[in-house]
Amino acid sequence: MVFRQRGRDMQNGSIDRKHVYHSPVQELELNKDRTTDPSAQVSFTQALYQSGISQKKSIVLSTGLFVQYFFQSLCKTFFSGSRYPFFKRYLNLPAHVYSSIYASWSIVWSLKLFLAILSDCFPIFKYRRKPYIILGWTLTLSTLFSIALYPVPEPYFEVANCTRTAVVSNPDTESHVFKYAMLLGAAKFGMAITDCASDGLLVEYTRSEPIRSRGSINSISHLLQKLGSFVTLILLALLMNGPSYGGFFCFEASLRVVAAVYGVVAFPAIFNAAFEVNEQPHHSQICPRAQMMSSLWRQLCSVATIRVAAFVFLYMFMYSFQSSAEINIKHHWADVSPFVANVNSILSALLQAIGILLYKKYLLNVSWRLLTVVCFLATTMPAFVVLYITVFDVARNQWLYHLDDWIEAAPEGMMFIIIMVISAEMSSDKLEGTTFALFMSIYTLALPVAKLSGNIFSGLFDVSSKDRFLSDTNHDRQMVFASILSCYIIKLCILPFVLYILPVQKEHIASLKKESQRSNLIGATFCVTFCILFVFSLVVSGLSLFQSTSCLKIVGGRGC
Repeated sequence: MVFRQRGRDMQNGSIDRKHVYHSPVQELELNKDRTTDPSAQVSFTQALYQSGISQKKSIVLSTGLFVQYFFQSLCKTFFSGSRYPFFKRYLNLPAHVYSSIYASWSIVWSLKLFLAILSDCFPIFKYRRKPYIILGWTLTLSTLFSIALYPVPEPYFEVANCTRTAVVSNPDTESHVFKYAMLLGAAKFGMAITDCASDGLLVEYTRSEPIRSRGSINSISHLLQKLGSFVTLILLALLMNGPSYGGFFCFEASLRVVAAVYGVVAFPAIFNAAFEVNEQPHHSQICPRAQMMSSLWRQLCSVATIRVAAFVFLYMFMYSFQSSAEINIKHHWADVSPFVANVNSILSALLQAIGILLYKKYLLNVSWRLLTVVCFLATTMPAFVVLYITVFDVARNQWLYHLDDWIEAAPEGMMFIIIMVISAEMSSDKLEGTTFALFMSIYTLALPVAKLSGNIFSGLFDVSSKDRFLSDTNHDRQMVFASILSCYIIKLCILPFVLYILPVQKEHIASLKKESQRSNLIGATFCVTFCILFVFSLVVSGLSLFQSTSCLKIVGGRGC
């Protein structure tokens, strides 16, 4: 009776609505009703922040976005998880061509800055995020179904009695590389659109969290992504481990069948984006175009921005820079089957999730510099030891080869969350998606630059050809190990610069943003450098995908 009376009193106006608690979404609607001035309306993030919402309620409001990240992870893991069984085991591509495929796909994610500008400043039907999420899924859906319609070429090696033989049945597999690399690249571009819009919404949610617990929503979203990775990796371990892929199952599924399965995943993902992701419409232009470009330029001219950008690029370059010989070590000397590779990925993803949980529970306020040193040592030293054991035939075992992956998985998860939190902390108001995507573009640009640089550097030791691994003489082993050792020395030389420019913690970033100087020269230098590295990645990876130019020394080949 009391509640009914209060409801009648509210309708009659005897109780002021401002004395009644409203959820942030309800408060947003009330703000819309109270004023006819569109500029006075608050954004969804501001409603979260101003209402003093608890951590638990903010996580509940983010549930739709968490589910979206789960669906995205299913498809993104399909792209990465099918790369080794299809391109290396099924088509038997040279190591530097295989690495270039990974690099060319990474370039797609470097476009996130421009996609974020679209999402931030060009709303569709008054929504900045949801329409772009749906648009990205639609592109991915159509591309995956296109792959499902194409006939798959015959495998490189002949298959007889559920066993892959040494007889070459299709020596022309390299001619099909460009078609599949471009189709899967287009699907990844659709996922980049979806991911970029989701990240913009994630930053809005993250900035609404209390400072001491900030990063919890980010951590939960990545835990859901790890869960999606588990599902896909288990499926790939079962379906792409037949004789055509050099596996030990008698049954297998072709790439077109698996692509069709993941094309179906897009339908519930589109439904989730349309009806479950929580975003309020913007009844006025959230940020005028000219004002946005001016704000973005001011951000690029900030010393603090360039410092954080340099850290993100150098750390990812340091982590990803490796000899192209490592893929041939995995394929020829360790003889890793697709099943073992996917089981390793599942265990690594699980351990990464554990690392994220540990960071969320115990390490949110620990010095980032200390964590970076620990994570660097944990990710490099075990890998170096395992490679030494495999190269010099102390022990060549496909399970032992992945031992270092399990050791370094948890530190990898921690460092990824640290980079995500740093990028979120540097984001500007009303440009959350753009500034966050700026650092994520730098993050993803470092991957192809490091991979392609590793290919070119490894070409000096002539270790990209499979002939050196088939002959397996002492000289071959020494040359392979020399290329690996040189790459690790370069990583070690980069580490002091990474630690010097890395902020200590969230409070340090806040002080850097407040006290940072600005210079147009710094902004111009950053833009020119970004363009040069982007063009370098695009040209070198593009040359590697064509059979007639993949032999060039500039892309890591032996020369034409």
